[in-house]
Amino acid sequence: MNQIDDVCMDIEKTINLTVQNTLNTLERDCEKIADLIDRKLAIDSADRSSNFYARIKGLTLYVIGVLLPLLLFMN
Repeated sequence: MNQIDDVCMDIEKTINLTVQNTLNTLERDCEKIADLIDRKLAIDSADRSSNFYARIKGLTLYVIGVLLPLLLFMN
């Protein structure tokens, strides 16, 4: 009986260690994913800001391109 208890305790310790290692790995992976998401969101925010200024610049050049010939035609 005592030997069976010892084997069962060894198996339980092994299982607990394996589960703990798996949980530790999962925690590290989740932190890496969270960091990656934060970086991607920061890049996306910077890209959106850049695109906004590019649209404003394009709209301004379009208005100048349309108004300038119109003003020259009216003169």
